[in-house]
Amino acid sequence: MTDELLTTEETVSYLKISKRTLFRMIHDGKIRGLKVGNTYRFKQIELDEDLGIKAKKLYNLSDKIPSQEENMKKTLELFMNQGKKP
Repeated sequence: MTDELLTTEETVSYLKISKRTLFRMIHDGKIRGLKVGNTYRFKQIELDEDLGIKAKKLYNLSDKIPSQEENMKKTLELFMNQGKKP
């Protein structure tokens, strides 16, 4: 990754979203953009940081991605404890 600035068109292509969605995300504070005149520029590293952090908060993800075995154990544990009072 570089510190290179991306144009609006490059950013929507990189994120695979529409321009409308991009501007809504800027307005909502979900991503940072540098306003240059009447256009925006974006740092790829900031886009990755902003969206990565937001995804972690949104989905309550930890830094460690659980293995398939850990997922199966958790699923089995939840299934076995169904209907039991805490």
